[in-house]
Amino acid sequence: MPPAPSHQKLENPGSPATVLKMFPKEHEREFSFAFTLFYAKMSSAVNHLDRACLPPSACLLNTVSGVFALCTLFHRTQKMPMPMTRPAAKSPRRPKQERGHTTVSEILGATRTLLRRLPLDDITTTRIARRARISIGGLYRFFPDKQSIVDAIAVHHVRAFRQLVQTSIIGPLLAVPQDFETFDPAFVLNAIIDTYVIYLDTNRDFRAIAFGRHISPATHERESSPETGLPALIKNFMLEQLGIPNTPELDLKLRVVSEAGERLIAYAFEQPTVDDRDRIIAEMKKLLAGYLFGGN
Repeated sequence: MPPAPSHQKLENPGSPATVLKMFPKEHEREFSFAFTLFYAKMSSAVNHLDRACLPPSACLLNTVSGVFALCTLFHRTQKMPMPMTRPAAKSPRRPKQERGHTTVSEILGATRTLLRRLPLDDITTTRIARRARISIGGLYRFFPDKQSIVDAIAVHHVRAFRQLVQTSIIGPLLAVPQDFETFDPAFVLNAIIDTYVIYLDTNRDFRAIAFGRHISPATHERESSPETGLPALIKNFMLEQLGIPNTPELDLKLRVVSEAGERLIAYAFEQPTVDDRDRIIAEMKKLLAGYLFGGN
């Protein structure tokens, strides 16, 4: 029998524990299984070579499946993100509520711009949507009709004016010690009227809807109420500083003053000159102050 071909026996080709240190920790179980299979086949192949004296090519066919499995697993896991790396975060979308507020502001802003340029009757929801650069369907998601948009603008202005009165008239007045026993309450009413005239001059869009019956009755009632509307500022001042009793008669007077003042100011703005307007406003002040503070 010819002597067995000499080939060097593999000396400690490596253990799975040693080789697994080269691979990601999170895939240890997968690699352990694949490499153990590969290690077993290779060890069996080497021993078989020693015993049967077969050429290496014949025995290596038995290890192809193990090698292929290990390489495939390694190739697949190399495409997986490593545990310490994260994909670049996408820019988050704005919350729906924030986007809704932005859309509402755009609708109101577009309407206010149109009110400065066009009569209210010429302004339609289609024109507003076009000006705001949104679809008509997008507009109707927030406002069912033009009236609701007009009301929203009116509420915005009434509350802005109320804040202006509080910070520029009531607040400074109360910040300085006053002798309210001799204080003329008409001063407060006249200051509010003067501030309102300036506000109307400055905000043409509000002027376009404040005169006439363009604001819905429900909104008008709420914003002119002695309890919740602009007259509430005067009422609170009368109750807290002048000591006037809180009675239904006081509420009625405040409603009359609010309604009459609104109509007289509208009439004043219809005058051909500023001087004519100012004369009517001066007469209006005397009329309203005498009615509200004149006793009976």
